[in-house]
Amino acid sequence: MMVAERLSALDKRIALIEERVTKPAPPDPALVARIKALEQEIAAIGEERAARLGRQVGLALAVGQLRDAVNRGRPFAAELQALEKIGENDEAALTALRPLAERGVATVADLNARFRAAARAVARAGAGDPDPPWWKRAWQRVTNLVSIRRVGVVTGVEADAVAARAEVRMAGGDVAGALAELAALSGGASLAAAAWREDARQHVAAMEAIEALDRAAIGRLAEDRTPK
Repeated sequence: MMVAERLSALDKRIALIEERVTKPAPPDPALVARIKALEQEIAAIGEERAARLGRQVGLALAVGQLRDAVNRGRPFAAELQALEKIGENDEAALTALRPLAERGVATVADLNARFRAAARAVARAGAGDPDPPWWKRAWQRVTNLVSIRRVGVVTGVEADAVAARAEVRMAGGDVAGALAELAALSGGASLAAAAWREDARQHVAAMEAIEALDRAAIGRLAEDRTPK
């Protein structure tokens, strides 16, 4: 065989080898099917995560609307029902809110405006004594006429001192703190503050429940926004 013929044959073999190297092998049908299944699964996970994220955003907004209704002193049955429809809520918080929803609860401003009269009633009731000395009877007559009572951060366990400390708390918007101070009252002084204390208790219960719902909603939202 001549050199030219041998070179031509060699060129053909080289070309065939190059074609085999550069030409991709036909895809494996099983591998193709698996890749498509994985792509569909990834897309489904993305859609599910987007739907879950949307629910959590809706939940956070619903809690905000509920808080606004409570802060305005309005009934909040509609806002609570909307929140429950979304689901994924703190059941203990919902249980605390349901009995209060139809009427709503007193606002901080309402409770603050009413506290002065409650404090006067507490001081008068606490000053009662079945057999007081003459000077105490005289003081009681004066306080009943002009409503004199101690104010500010007053030490002591007397009813007027307790009411004075609670009033300071209330002036700062601390309803729970005012309730804690009034818990030291007993007898007639406690009864004198009973109506105010019940309204304040309902306010505190509602706000604590909303805080629990808010923390849960924000926590879930942050979790769902974190890439997995």
